[in-house]
Amino acid sequence: MPSTESLPAYDAQGVISSLDGQILTLDHDGASAAGLKPGRNQFKVYADTIAEAPITPGSRVKFQFKKTPTGLELFKLEPRD
Repeated sequence: MPSTESLPAYDAQGVISSLDGQILTLDHDGASAAGLKPGRNQFKVYADTIAEAPITPGSRVKFQFKKTPTGLELFKLEPRD
């Protein structure tokens, strides 16, 4: 699997909908720079990203993601007011 280190990162905010294994579903405000329209999307997420993050459905979060060849990948997640 190729590294995603060199891919651009995008900022967005939203609300946790669900977490199923490594798939986090978010209702979000979109990220125009990434061409991501507001709505609901699934993001691949790893344990180290969500270890200290709010993952309860309904939690308001801000996050960073990358568009990878296999889909959207979340690599930063934190609570927002």
